[in-house]
Amino acid sequence: MESAEDSSWNPRYKRNVIVYLVVYGILGGVTGITNNELLSYLQIISPRIVAGITMCSSIVAFLTAASIMTVHWLGYRKLMLIAPPVTILSIIIMTASKSVVVVVGAYIVSQLFIGLYDILYPIMFASYVPKDKQTKLFTAVLIDNLACQSVVTLFAGNFVVWLFGKLAHLKYSLASYWSGYQSQMSANMLSHYTQAYRVVLWLAAAMMAIAFFISF
Repeated sequence: MESAEDSSWNPRYKRNVIVYLVVYGILGGVTGITNNELLSYLQIISPRIVAGITMCSSIVAFLTAASIMTVHWLGYRKLMLIAPPVTILSIIIMTASKSVVVVVGAYIVSQLFIGLYDILYPIMFASYVPKDKQTKLFTAVLIDNLACQSVVTLFAGNFVVWLFGKLAHLKYSLASYWSGYQSQMSANMLSHYTQAYRVVLWLAAAMMAIAFFISF
């Protein structure tokens, strides 16, 4: 890659770098939700899933390594085009199915393709960045991703409580109190609490869809 001082650094490449920063920021937000609210949701619908999350993570790691080995055959772009729709579908299945096996399968698939996106996207990004700009831009990318992840992680939980309060017709303070006593909730209250988590997961799916379309 030519020097950044070289006037041949195509303006289209610069635009692609900006697009990358936007997309990776959104992906940071999705990761914040899947690392926190998704696990809380799974804990509500089936504690057995969370108890076996270490095994699920091991399976995801193995499948990720196997998938990376297919890059030379499928190509980066094909994998990156497949990843967002599959992730979106997996999240929808997790919030719609009551089968533990189906939910676990959807969880593994979603984590696999979110991980693949995180791994492969930076490699494609590198092809647009001049060598003397790479350190600076990769630093900006990591800050962008982690900052968005932190912000979403910080506020997503509060949003769940707020939405739970709205659905259950409770004040925020009371909804916050009850969120710490799930086992003592009535069936109707627990249903509203679970629905609040579903909505947040649907927002994660919507964010993934936005990132997917921006990538084009």
